[in-house]
Amino acid sequence: MRWLARHNNLSGFARPIRWLVALLDSQVIEFDIDGIRSGRESRGHPTLHPKPIVIDSAQNYEKALRSGKVMIHQEDRSRTLRRQLKSIARQEGARVVDTDSLLEETVFSVEWPTAVCGGFDASYLRLPRPVLMEEMRKVQGFFPLEDAEGKLVARFIGVRDGGRAHIETVCAGYEGVLRAKFEDATYFYEHDRRKTLESRVEELKGVIFQADMGSLYDKTERLQSLTGYLCDVLKSDAETKAAAERAARLAKADLVTDMVVEVTSLQGIMGREYALADGEPKEVAEAIGEHYRPRFTGDSLPATEVGRIVALADKLDTVVSGLAAGLSVSGSGDPYGLRREGQAIVSLLVEGDFRLSLPEAIQKSLKILSGQQSIQRGQEEVDGAVQLLLRQRLERLLEDSAPLGKGIRYDLVDAALAAGDEDFAETVARTQALQRLSRRAEFLPTVIASTRPANIVKGFAGGEPDPGLFSEPTEKALWQAVLKAKPKVEALSQAGDYPGLFKVLSGLRSIIDKFFDDVLVMDKDPQIKNNRLALVWQVDRLFRHLADFRCVVQEGTTSSQSG
Repeated sequence: MRWLARHNNLSGFARPIRWLVALLDSQVIEFDIDGIRSGRESRGHPTLHPKPIVIDSAQNYEKALRSGKVMIHQEDRSRTLRRQLKSIARQEGARVVDTDSLLEETVFSVEWPTAVCGGFDASYLRLPRPVLMEEMRKVQGFFPLEDAEGKLVARFIGVRDGGRAHIETVCAGYEGVLRAKFEDATYFYEHDRRKTLESRVEELKGVIFQADMGSLYDKTERLQSLTGYLCDVLKSDAETKAAAERAARLAKADLVTDMVVEVTSLQGIMGREYALADGEPKEVAEAIGEHYRPRFTGDSLPATEVGRIVALADKLDTVVSGLAAGLSVSGSGDPYGLRREGQAIVSLLVEGDFRLSLPEAIQKSLKILSGQQSIQRGQEEVDGAVQLLLRQRLERLLEDSAPLGKGIRYDLVDAALAAGDEDFAETVARTQALQRLSRRAEFLPTVIASTRPANIVKGFAGGEPDPGLFSEPTEKALWQAVLKAKPKVEALSQAGDYPGLFKVLSGLRSIIDKFFDDVLVMDKDPQIKNNRLALVWQVDRLFRHLADFRCVVQEGTTSSQSG
C-alpha cells in the first residue's frame, strides 16, 4: 500500500502509519519515517477512546492502552472472548460449535471484544447444516450454537469491536444481515434442487478449468479414467471401483450450482448434500464431499477409501496437466497451487498407505491427458517435472521436524531415496526404519562394508558372474553368501521387515571385508575383472533393497568421499 495523505509518505506498508511511539524507559527515541516523527503519544480504541493517550514510560505502555480500551495482548483478548462465549452459551442452554479457527480470526480483528447473542427464524434450520455453518462462520464471522445432541439451534453469537452501548441495535443489525444471507441460501438451495447432479455434468463443458487443460468436463473425463486405473492398480473390489468412478463423474458437478457459485468454499460439500438428496449411494456422496482433501498442510485426509482414491486421481491429474500445460513451480511462485497439490498427493500416498508405482501412475495420467489435449511440453519433460515436484515434497515430509513431518536425518533420507522411491509409502517406512537402525552399534560398520562394493561398481552396467571363472576361495565364498542371502533379502524387503533385512545385510560384513583384502577386483585380465565386478555388483544390489549407504555421513564426511 502507499499512504499518500497529509505526510505524502511513499513507503510500502500493510497499514498506513498514523503515529509512532518509541520509548526507552521514559525517554523518547527520536527518528522519523516518511515525515512522521516518533514520540510518546498513541491512540486508544477508535470509538471508545478516540482521544490521544500520552505514555509516560515504556513500562506503563500496556496500562495506558488499556485505559484507552485497547487490549494489546492477543492472549488477553482470547481469554476475554472465550469467557464471554462460554457465559452466553450457558445462558442459552447450548454450546459453541468448533470455536478455535474462528476465535483466532476474531481475536486478531478486534481490540476490545464484546460478544452478543442473536437469533434467527427456526425455519431456516431446514437448510443443510454446512450451509448454515458456512454462512454464519465464514461469511459473517458469527459463532453458531448447538444443543446437547449436536443439532444447530436458531441462535448465534456475534462479536463487536467496542463496548455494550447500543448493543441491542448492533445485534438487530447482525440478525438482519444473517436473515438476508439465509434467504439467499434458501433460494439457491431450492433452485439447485430442481436439477440432479448428473444433469449438471454436461454444463461443465462451458466452464474452463485452465486455458491449456480444457474444460471442467474434460477434467471430469480424465478423473473418471484415472480413478478406474487406480482402483485396478490398488486391487479394489468391484463395489469400490463402481462407487469411485461414479463419484469421479459427479465430483465437479456442484461447481455450476448457484450455492457454490455464491459461496465457493462449499465446493464438494454441496456436492455431497445434493448427491444424497438425489438418492446416490452414501459412499459416492461422501467421496464427492471428501475429494478436495487434504486442502492444506495439516488438513485431514478423506475418511473413506473411495474418497481417498478419487482425491488422489484428482490431484494427480491437476499436477500432471498443469505441468504439461507449461505452468511452472519455482521459488515462491505457485499461482495454481501445484506445490500444494503435490504435497497432498504425497500425504495421500503415505498416510493413506497406497502401495503403487508412482512413475507408472504418472505415465497413465499423461497418456489419458495426451489422448484428450495437446501437450505444450514433451512427455518425458513433463514426467521428469512431476516426479521432481513430488520427490521434493516427499523429502520435505521426511526431513521436516514440524509436528506433521517425520524428522529424519537428511543423509538417511538421501540414502533411502537413492535406493528407490517408486512406492512412496514403502519409501517412508524404509526411511523411518533406517532412522531407528542408525542408532545401533553395528550400523556404521555395515555402512562402511557396503560402500566398498558400491564405490567400485560405480558406472558398471551390471550382470551376473560366471562361477566357472572364480579362482580365489574368497570370491567363491562371497558368491555362495550372495546366493544364500538373496531370497531372504527379497522376501524381507517385500514384507517390509527392515530390521530383519538389515540383520541379513549386516551378516555379510566379514565376508565382504575378507573379499576385498584377498582379491584384486580390477585384474589385468578383462574377463576376470568384469566377472569380479559382476559379483560385487550383485552384492551392492542386495544392499540397495534398504538404502544406498554411500549417502550416509560417516564421522563428518560421506562414505563416497572417504571410500
